Amino acid sequence: MEETPSFSARHGYTAPGPEIVIRHEAPVWLREFVVRLAYECELHPSGLRGILCGLLFEAPNRSNWSEFPNIDAEVSQLLAGAEWFQVYDFIETIAETLLHPETRFNPLAGDTNPQLERFTEKLNVAFRRKGVGWQLVDRRIQIRGPESFEVAVKQSNDVLLASGRQIASHEIHEALVDLSRRPTPDITGAIQHAMAALECVARDVAGEPKATLGELLKKHPELLPAPLDNALSKIWGFASEQGRHLRENEAPDIKEAELVVGLAGSLNLFGEEILSGIKRMSGEPYLRMICSGWSDLDLGHEFHATKQGERYTFSESARRTVLDRLIALNHQRYEEEVKAGLHEKGKNIRRKPSAGMSSQLELIASAQNEFFQ
Repeated sequence: MEETPSFSARHGYTAPGPEIVIRHEAPVWLREFVVRLAYECELHPSGLRGILCGLLFEAPNRSNWSEFPNIDAEVSQLLAGAEWFQVYDFIETIAETLLHPETRFNPLAGDTNPQLERFTEKLNVAFRRKGVGWQLVDRRIQIRGPESFEVAVKQSNDVLLASGRQIASHEIHEALVDLSRRPTPDITGAIQHAMAALECVARDVAGEPKATLGELLKKHPELLPAPLDNALSKIWGFASEQGRHLRENEAPDIKEAELVVGLAGSLNLFGEEILSGIKRMSGEPYLRMICSGWSDLDLGHEFHATKQGERYTFSESARRTVLDRLIALNHQRYEEEVKAGLHEKGKNIRRKPSAGMSSQLELIASAQNEFFQ
């Protein structure tokens, strides 16, 4: 039977979530809530007892044979004695069990289940309302930060995947995995992975696939506008110090690691915006011509207002100069065609140009169409 949405759910009312106050603990309310939620999702006390006994290396009490109240009481007792991180292990195992209640380890079974969706949704609502710094994502407990952290990391990962930057996306994912490790997060690993993701994007922006982020910042200060350039330089310095060259009693804490991962996500989004602008230009023939023979021209690469909104492109003065040169180049190519006998005067006949000449003309025409838009 499908559950009827509550009044607040039907009308979209939500209370602002409190600050994260629970992370390396599992309060009594959470232990009890997880058991009740599992029952609501059609699991039975005997099934939960089996999960807990497996996690805690305990033997079930064979004297308890009735689901309620005997085995239910045993489940509560086992869970009360579990370490905080084992409670989150318990949650993950419940999620796996709900995926395929009868064929949990069958790879041919489907990957969705209404009860799993209910369990995940209600658990995450409880986490948010109670200020728990975790969330259940794809049947795995993953760190949950402030809203700004969540938005930056999720959008960054989505954009990186959509643009085919698998390595950078993987590094962001690994940063989250490191922050989510139990019982102790790998803070230095999270910082290193976050900066590696940023380094991948920065290399693409600068067109230098082998340079380190530190080298790119020194060589290309124009990668970011002020004061973001200075901020990124400081982040790199912090990451190098705290993520690579640790000192005794000066290890970073998880909030600092969250800040670095969140900032890396935001800066990756900024870098992708630059790359999307470069891609729009580099895919056009006129930029290839400029690079090959017009090195004297200052393109003025920046964010400029265009008909399509603000875009990372070159300045209007450079645009006009390029257009003038394209027109002159078009005339030059035409004269070369005439000399090559491709145009016969007095006849409406035009011979097919050579492959090289044809590609040049297509290149010019495409560029002119772009500039006249």
